[in-house]
Amino acid sequence: MKFLLLNISKSFDSYIHSSRKTQSNPVLAPPLGLLYLGRSLEDEGHTVKLIDQPLERYPIEKIKKTISSIDAVGITVYTYAFHEAHNIIHSIREIDSDIPIIVGGPHPTFHPNTVLNEMPEVNVSLEGDGDEAIKEITKALQGTKKLSDVPGVQNMVATANLGGELNLTETATGLGLENIEYEPEQFPGLVYRIKEPKVAMLLFTSGKIVCAGARNTEDVSKAVEKLFEELSSLGLLH
Repeated sequence: MKFLLLNISKSFDSYIHSSRKTQSNPVLAPPLGLLYLGRSLEDEGHTVKLIDQPLERYPIEKIKKTISSIDAVGITVYTYAFHEAHNIIHSIREIDSDIPIIVGGPHPTFHPNTVLNEMPEVNVSLEGDGDEAIKEITKALQGTKKLSDVPGVQNMVATANLGGELNLTETATGLGLENIEYEPEQFPGLVYRIKEPKVAMLLFTSGKIVCAGARNTEDVSKAVEKLFEELSSLGLLH
């Protein structure tokens, strides 16, 4: 497989000093975690490209040029740079709605039970060290292993098709704005949060959906069935 690994980060030194409104020369350190991860993948015969965002003037442009030849994306997510990472993930989904996105690093490790609800565009959230886990995740992506059997993988993400098209503006109103995140000028999908089972659903106009945050396949099935029934009863599925 061909992997694109992304280090999405402000320099921590720049982050700390900007909050104090002082000037500082930012300290940029190499993304050692991703370098180790890349070596693990290369040892298994995979191809790896790495983009270190703090060193790139136009990281999105470089990602756009690279993504068409990539099979999966791995991203290090830091809590202090969470919004930057989320914006990059939004952009990747606009470019390719199907490519697997794997996140790891400090934020998924310290917030393992919430990260996929925070970022429903992500397919896999990895807790802890990823050097060995990424090999097993790759097997799962290739269909030779169950993702739920990989140590460190938190929650499940599944995709489905509702069999009809959606008007997302009408859908946002019909499902209740208090449960919806919809900013079409930033991202072409709608996020619908279901309380039981507790999952986040990412809806597209094509009728394709992504279910994130589920604990098991039963929760995925319940959530998709519940969504389908709600949309059908409201006449929102065309």
